[in-house]
Amino acid sequence: MYFAFKTQPEDFIVEELLPFQLSGKGEFLYVFFEKKLVNTMEVLLSLCQTLGLKRGDIGIAGLKDKAGITRQRLSISQKALNVCGGSSTFFDSLKQKVTILATGRHHAPLAIGKNGGNHFTIRLRGRETLPPEAREQLEQHLQKSKKIGFPNAFGIQRFGKGNKNFKKAKKIFSEGYLQDHGYQVKFMLQAFGSMWFNELVMKRRKEGAFILDGDIMVNGRNAFGTAVASYSAGMLQHFDYWALKRVNQGAAILEPGVITQSSNFDQDSRFPTGAVLGTELLTCSQGSSARCYDERQRKVSGFDTCGNAISQTYHLYGFRRPLRAYPHSLSRKREAKDLLLDFSLPTGSYASVFLATLLEMIDPKGCLSNGLLIPLIS
Repeated sequence: MYFAFKTQPEDFIVEELLPFQLSGKGEFLYVFFEKKLVNTMEVLLSLCQTLGLKRGDIGIAGLKDKAGITRQRLSISQKALNVCGGSSTFFDSLKQKVTILATGRHHAPLAIGKNGGNHFTIRLRGRETLPPEAREQLEQHLQKSKKIGFPNAFGIQRFGKGNKNFKKAKKIFSEGYLQDHGYQVKFMLQAFGSMWFNELVMKRRKEGAFILDGDIMVNGRNAFGTAVASYSAGMLQHFDYWALKRVNQGAAILEPGVITQSSNFDQDSRFPTGAVLGTELLTCSQGSSARCYDERQRKVSGFDTCGNAISQTYHLYGFRRPLRAYPHSLSRKREAKDLLLDFSLPTGSYASVFLATLLEMIDPKGCLSNGLLIPLIS
């Protein structure tokens, strides 16, 4: 085993990137904070229990790891602040779990996925000296990741210890048994679609099916709208996703809509996607190679049995996720046996998956020992 991961909190530092500037005024208070060895949900639940707030009163852009030092933001409306006793009371309660770095005001709340990605500073602590051939291979993998990215699979944080969230969700989707409504139940159910996405992305990687006829393409920011297009023979057929969604509310799947324009395919700005199961899922064109993967995913997962009904009940909407993610501003340096990595990833992409892909052929024992694995059913 050449490297150890997260032996100290300082080995894993992540900072959430905000894609806009706070206006300085508005209904919502934003708090930029740093936490250490505590997960985001624990912070939120503590605030709710202590101050009598509802989970929906507090906005976040995403959940951050427990094992490490992480910096992120939350938002809360002035109305909710008044209910819990004002900003001073709120700050006092928040300081029990985190360190407040900055505050500001804005006209809209934070929402899941509405950030500009995350910046990571990671130290892999050397256990053994890396042989020259392994060093060369590592350097090649780093350069390769800049050009072709890595599988955009969901990390182990999504599924809980031993994939417990997926196992519980699978039971519900297969038996049609519904538990109480709530944020945590919904988060658990989302693990079902996430795991089957992982299966899809790794299957396509194994089969070398990187771009297929019928693939739904999105732009680099994973944005939907006019940027959505269907790929065919080197061309992109654009359509209005949101217009399609408006006229097909409640449908199990959505077919690509009326073509609004065509353009040449540019692999540097458009990326193929895979399905994350849920209701109103945009699927690939009928008869296309990519559609075969979509249909197989729904059939093998058992989603067609009662998955759509459960998804509608819990408002679990299907979506397309890029099959590959690309690290930005990637740099590395060595300190003795340690390897220091500095990079940014798009919203929703996992540093643990990037590291697993980077080291899987160089240090497989280290990956297993450090939990740097891509979660799969098989």
